[in-house]
Amino acid sequence: MSKNNSVLKINEIDIFLLDIEMSGLNGMELGYKIREINKGAIIIYITGFKDYALNAFEIRSFNYIMKPISYEKFYNVISEAIEL
Repeated sequence: MSKNNSVLKINEIDIFLLDIEMSGLNGMELGYKIREINKGAIIIYITGFKDYALNAFEIRSFNYIMKPISYEKFYNVISEAIEL
């Protein structure tokens, strides 16, 4: 995939669900990259790492949810994000 195609896809995505621990980039690094390309994207972290919550504010993430997550919590956060 060319670089232009990957940028195009990031611009087309409205909501990103990220974890902190991922292969390759960690979720914070990816969040910063997403924000550089797509200022209006909704970024939601779902993770077991509480130490990164303050960093999520710098990225202007929509929410930072700690695992384990209940269906009700997930549903409420996603519903709110979709309404924006």
